[in-house]
Amino acid sequence: MGIQGLTSYIGEHKEFFTDLQLRNTDVVIDGNNLYHRLYFDSNLDTRHGGDYDSFTTIVHKFFQALAVCNIQPYVVLDGGCDASDKKLTTLKERAREKIQAAHSLSCGGGGGSVLPLLIREVFKQILAKLQVPFVQAFSEADREIVSLANHLSCPVLTLDSDFCIFDLKAGYCPLNYFQWHNLCRSQDSQDCYIPARCFSLERFCNHFSNMNKSLLPLFAVMNGNDYINLPAIEVFFSKVRLPVSSQQKKQKAHPHPRTAELAVWFC
Repeated sequence: MGIQGLTSYIGEHKEFFTDLQLRNTDVVIDGNNLYHRLYFDSNLDTRHGGDYDSFTTIVHKFFQALAVCNIQPYVVLDGGCDASDKKLTTLKERAREKIQAAHSLSCGGGGGSVLPLLIREVFKQILAKLQVPFVQAFSEADREIVSLANHLSCPVLTLDSDFCIFDLKAGYCPLNYFQWHNLCRSQDSQDCYIPARCFSLERFCNHFSNMNKSLLPLFAVMNGNDYINLPAIEVFFSKVRLPVSSQQKKQKAHPHPRTAELAVWFC
């Protein structure tokens, strides 16, 4: 999921974001991303089959925080695998990693990202009980999330860097900057709000000499995502010299230095 290195890269550049006081609005939520983040960020048990009671409490608190700020959530969940099997290689690799992580967990090691098997079903049951509108896409839900968010002119809440390249009317709010635990009160209206940050596609493109937005899907593919064969793309990079600024030279220790170099090349 996501574009390799982009989340860590944009996280180092505060100028790509605008600060928000989120209240009195709709928000479209990437359901799969949310239940993963709520479970793992809360350090819940993964060693004994899952702590569903504590997870239920956390999900209730999350949506209660939205309600206090008059934020109407719409949750969209991924469906089954794409019939084209374009991500089959990636899915196999992830399954292999989960098996290894589960084996390590059973032997007393770290659990990695082994999510309890019934978390998705429990999450949907909670949504139904709380009467939170939700829907499941036929396959990967990115397009449906973007379409719904643009229809409602509201932000998307997720932590998937794929949404950095979509032209969203109200932007993309990364979950790691969504401070739902820290409700604040406006000095003007006394309304409660959730402090958040919104990624600005315009600011990102302006940073790279007004990069053409239409090139961003190609940028994502060449930077590496779930669909591209990286060894094949390396052939391209072996034939082209990417520009490197003095600032980028200083940041060569970054695990994904190519992200900025490739963006500059697209300018």
